[in-house]
Amino acid sequence: MFRRFALSFACMLSLLQTGLSQEQAEQRIPDTYPITKDSMPQDGVPQGALTSATIESKVYDGREFNYQVYVPAQYDGSTPAAVMIFMDGSGYARQGERASWRTTTVLDNLIHRKEIPVIIGVFIDPGSRSTRSEEYDTLSDRYARFVIEEVLVEAGKKYRITDDPDGRATCGLSSGAICAFTMAWERPDAFRKVASFYGSYTSIGFRNDADGKVLALGGDSYPTLIRRLANGTRGPNARPGEIKPLRVFFQDGSNDLNNMFGSWWLANQRMVAALQWANENADRRNMQGPRYEVKFEWGDGGHTSNHGAAILPDVMRWLWKGYQPPADTALRESAQSSQAEVVVFSTQQDHENMMQQLGITRLRPGPSGNPESPNAANTDETLANPFPVLPDLMTLKDGTRVESEEQWWKRRRPEIVEDFEREVLGRVPDNVPGVHWQVLRTIERKEGETDVIEQRLAGRVDNSACPEISVDILMSVVTPKSAQQAVPVLMMFGFTMWGPDGQDLEFGGGLGGFNRREGGPPPKTQQLVEAGWGYATINANSIQEDSGGESQRRFGPPRPAGQTGGGLTRGIIGLTNRGRPRQPDQWGSLRAWAWGASRGLDYLETYPAVDAKRVGIDGVSRYGKAALVTMAFDPRFATVLVGSSGEGGASLYRRNFGEAVENLTGSGEYHWMAGNFLKYGTAESSFGAMNAGDLPVDSHMLIALCAPRPTFISYGVPERGDALWLDQQGSFMAAIAAQPAFRLLGARDLGRSDDYTNEKMPPVNTDMLDGELAWRQHDGGHTDGPNIPHFIAWMEKLWSRR
Repeated sequence: MFRRFALSFACMLSLLQTGLSQEQAEQRIPDTYPITKDSMPQDGVPQGALTSATIESKVYDGREFNYQVYVPAQYDGSTPAAVMIFMDGSGYARQGERASWRTTTVLDNLIHRKEIPVIIGVFIDPGSRSTRSEEYDTLSDRYARFVIEEVLVEAGKKYRITDDPDGRATCGLSSGAICAFTMAWERPDAFRKVASFYGSYTSIGFRNDADGKVLALGGDSYPTLIRRLANGTRGPNARPGEIKPLRVFFQDGSNDLNNMFGSWWLANQRMVAALQWANENADRRNMQGPRYEVKFEWGDGGHTSNHGAAILPDVMRWLWKGYQPPADTALRESAQSSQAEVVVFSTQQDHENMMQQLGITRLRPGPSGNPESPNAANTDETLANPFPVLPDLMTLKDGTRVESEEQWWKRRRPEIVEDFEREVLGRVPDNVPGVHWQVLRTIERKEGETDVIEQRLAGRVDNSACPEISVDILMSVVTPKSAQQAVPVLMMFGFTMWGPDGQDLEFGGGLGGFNRREGGPPPKTQQLVEAGWGYATINANSIQEDSGGESQRRFGPPRPAGQTGGGLTRGIIGLTNRGRPRQPDQWGSLRAWAWGASRGLDYLETYPAVDAKRVGIDGVSRYGKAALVTMAFDPRFATVLVGSSGEGGASLYRRNFGEAVENLTGSGEYHWMAGNFLKYGTAESSFGAMNAGDLPVDSHMLIALCAPRPTFISYGVPERGDALWLDQQGSFMAAIAAQPAFRLLGARDLGRSDDYTNEKMPPVNTDMLDGELAWRQHDGGHTDGPNIPHFIAWMEKLWSRR
């Protein structure tokens, strides 16, 4: 029988220990995890250099170790680089098509795209086959000292390597995973990030110590050690609970080893459960200090590298998200000493500041929604298309036609993303701080007649760079109590009627428009749980308040006297900029809200009640715009329901119907967009006048960035309050123009021609739900509630086809 994959050194050792033949192992281990383009060499991506060395270890009494050092092409020595240590190093460092992990290629690609920092990789082999277990399975700081005091010292003679523990990671498989975890557990002052693949957290290491006298602990001891450390001790020698500042990723498969040493599959789950319990225990006791950041990915594979190698790029992104290189550390310290520079602008001041940065002296006023106004918005379809030719979705900037998926993913999509980031929505800065999620309350209650469990959470954003600005992302997660397995979840932008402590807020005069309309359909939250789904509500204003400058809260109690808030120098945008005004290419509120939703998904990926592969994003009106942006920029979201999004959302910028680009560039809405977007409403400036026809992109391209994932565009009717201002036809045209991207990527479109200038919307309540690109205009108002049953049925039909 020909082997379909190569077992690593660690896997062969485990097979010898269990008595399984390799043929037997193959028969019960599925091979269902192909690598992605992130693990393949890409055109235009420079390759790093890999060099080999040998070291004689004093820590290990003269034992020789072979290792390799990878240095990325972007390393220039001007600042210290991050570092990642790989156990069983040759397996990770191996290059070429037959390599399992292709780690250096992954590093090349992700560093080139600035998705991870500049990282030097150190790939260390065991001293020998016979000493591997001693080195890896021993629960002590010995291996960490070997790396810190010898390997990194030697590598540091050639390269500048950070001594920041947040900039140092460890990675291993099988017993190497135990070693990776032990290094960080024993020395969190030196390593704080761990990637563990099918770790041997069993009694495999439970053996006589080096003197042959005392039984040394095995990896199966860690769950107990983690819990006991977090709980602390009482009595005369009382010790408070402690949590180590570690970020840890776990991967394993349900067909991993199960033998005399234990079940690898269950052992990895016990590790995750122990770390999660430690966090929950600390939250219950209001303990100060760090929490474990934990993520896991379970599959159906065995004791092989197939699954881990396939997800390695995503593991790297998660492991290194939010890391600030040393240069930013100095900037952070400088900012802390100059808090007086934090700016408080009115909306008008902030708007004028951006105009000055861009050299704009006058903007065109946006049309009015009042039909009696002299400047009333156009609602005449014959005048609606002053710029009838849209930017070509399927043509590269050099004029080449896009005819393959590879061209789309490698060239055209990045071009579109770059234009949206620079000119329309803004870039998310590299130094956005990390988020720690805290469960504030867990409540059992009714949603309609369904018993549900609600978690109320706060995502505490690290504000050590600017303590004057605090950001707590508020999110609730509701799942059916009777669910027997993880459920799909629709995350919705909205409002939480409780505060950062999880307690209900009191609103004078009630909730106004948030009450259910008498005689109307059930709330969409009730419809979701009755269909067996869960839902999450993320409070957009807790991420970034909906204003350009200082303002009172739209919802909730007033701020305490003297407390400033609101505007682009507050919230996550202000915190990242340390209270200073943003630059023209930096993010606006739409992108900030999308960033917050992605951080919410980070939490859902750790919550066992949620099927993290089936999380959708939803919003209405301005939050419909945010939902579309979220889906376009975060490929982890499985689907999107874009409700009544209008200009800045699904409707074409180039249309002259209802709301216009000039409304988005005015002082009431400019904060949603990048500063550079103001250029397209300019009447007079140092660069002349510009308009919507000058935009390098349009909304059909934003929709196309969601392809091939299911994308549902929803509207109501003007007669019921979904105003003509929203330009429903303009969104339908954009969906038509986005069709080629969906087809190219193997998805089904709306089933219409690509003639966006002549295709018209179908009648109200007509389903266009046969493909991954979907459209439906219901007969209700400014809501997507009437389309929720259709959305659920559509998604479940699509999932059933897979």
